[in-house]
Amino acid sequence: MGTGISLPTENLLNNLEDSFAAFKNFTDTLEEMNIGHVKTTYEDLYNRDDAEEWMKIFKYLGRGPSKNLTMENVTAAFALAPTFQKNHSESLANYAKVRDLLSGGKYEELLH
Repeated sequence: MGTGISLPTENLLNNLEDSFAAFKNFTDTLEEMNIGHVKTTYEDLYNRDDAEEWMKIFKYLGRGPSKNLTMENVTAAFALAPTFQKNHSESLANYAKVRDLLSGGKYEELLH
């Protein structure tokens, strides 16, 4: 599961620009309106060896563990087994093309 995905690359850089601009607009609006929120990323939730981001969310919500939580605890609580690959080279059928488009640019950090 989670392998052989072909990411559309024709407008990838433009789509990334649009997505990042929309996300920045959204978070700027939350801050301007003084709406409390937690910032995290998918990668920080699922690809780190520690559960710091999960505890940050639980602490903000005032529910769940806010200390001594491990990634083993987190994954044990999942109702379904993860179906993703940590490395894009394993999950993307067109990894080389995506890598070539992103390498050396401001979105290179998205590759893992």
